[in-house]
Amino acid sequence: MEQAVGVQFKVERDYQSLPIEEKESYKWIEVSRNTKSALKDVVKGMVIIQDREGDIYEQFALIPDSDADLLIRARSNRTLADKTSFSIVFPGILQRDSMSCLLRLRESVKSGLLK
Repeated sequence: MEQAVGVQFKVERDYQSLPIEEKESYKWIEVSRNTKSALKDVVKGMVIIQDREGDIYEQFALIPDSDADLLIRARSNRTLADKTSFSIVFPGILQRDSMSCLLRLRESVKSGLLK
């Protein structure tokens, strides 16, 4: 595999040891911070929803507070200590089959936004 001039692979630049601010995934934290800042005077509480690329530890450590929570599709399966979960079935519409979704609640319940 050829590599573009001046471009390093993750292993070559020791990606795991880089601070989060120097990683591409930091954009998800920036989006969450910008969203909180833009909406803080507009809404009383918010749930920021992201796809699995936003599933990074630093974001869960930095973003949730009394005014904002995160709802992010997990990148990998995790087991919760208290086994808190429930499932929802979405009925089929038009040509689509029904789908089921298993939800595991974490910080949102604890912070009080979702009551």
